[in-house]
Order: sequence, then structure tokens, then C-alpha cells
Amino acid sequence: MTSHHALALAVYDDDEARGLRDLAVAHWLLSTVRDQHQAVEDWRRTDTALFPCGQLFSAVRIPAALVWAAVGAEDPEAVDPALRGFFPRGAVAMDQRSHMYYALVPPGTEWPAPTRRDPTECLDASYYLGLPPIPRRDPGGRCYWCVPMEAPGALCDAGRVAELVRLGREATAPGEDQA
Repeated sequence: MTSHHALALAVYDDDEARGLRDLAVAHWLLSTVRDQHQAVEDWRRTDTALFPCGQLFSAVRIPAALVWAAVGAEDPEAVDPALRGFFPRGAVAMDQRSHMYYALVPPGTEWPAPTRRDPTECLDASYYLGLPPIPRRDPGGRCYWCVPMEAPGALCDAGRVAELVRLGREATAPGEDQA
């Protein structure tokens, strides 16, 4: 967020400012879909809406076991703050049914192909990703933002995502060559 945006938000209380940021982020995401009304209805009805990867963002899909190993915890009350600290700028959603985390990264991010040892995958132009409503920050539903996007286009640094995955691999297979 630029300094003049932060200054403009300073006239609002925290809840109002968060609401304005959420509205801006929702508008940014909705700009990628043809039927914005349907996406909003999907958010209301099912708690997720589908967004095309590869336009404004791509997403690295990371199994929860790797994330949990990297941060040394499984409880969202411990994992979420650790991820927010690891990604001071960025956005990460967690799908609790599939036990997958999705780190939003810049479109066109280079990522190695998934393997049995490293099943992480970068979802790009041929994928759609189900994302929760922007205000959903608690693990109460199927999907939520464990690292909320603080401004339109605030994406995770792909190098930091790779570092998180490396830490998770090291913690799950200590002593193995991590090349």
C-alpha cells in the first residue's frame, strides 16, 4: 500500500479501514471473472468463488503437512500468525477440506513440476482457484484467509514461498539431501 493510501485510510477507524481494504481487494479479484454477480453469489452461497489463475495472480498449492512441518504446529491459532510473520506482504488461503494452502504469487511465477517428494504445484493460466470471501479470516468454514491480502495485488514473494516449502521438506525428512 502506498503512503498516500495509508494516509487516506488514517481518517477511518480500524474496522472501517479494513472494510475499505477488503472492498478494494474484492474488486481487484472480481475484475478477473466474466460474471462478477455470480462470483459474489457463490461467495454468499458456498463460501468460495472461482477465480482464474494466471491473470492477476498464480497460486502455489502446498500440502498442509509441509506448512505445518515448516512452522512446527498444526493448530490454526499457531500456524496463521507464523505464516503472517513469514509473509509480511502476500496472501495465503487455506482449504480445510483438501488440507491445502494456496500462496498467491505473481502470474508467470516459475516453479518446478510436482513430484512425489515435492507435491507443491504452481497453478497458472489453465487453473481456476476457489477462494473464500475477502473478510473470511477465521477457520470457521471450508476456506479462509490465513494471511489476508492487505491491498489489491499484494502477493507473496515466490522466493519466500520456496523457502517455506524447503523448511517443510527439511522438517519432514531430516538428513536427506535437499537439492
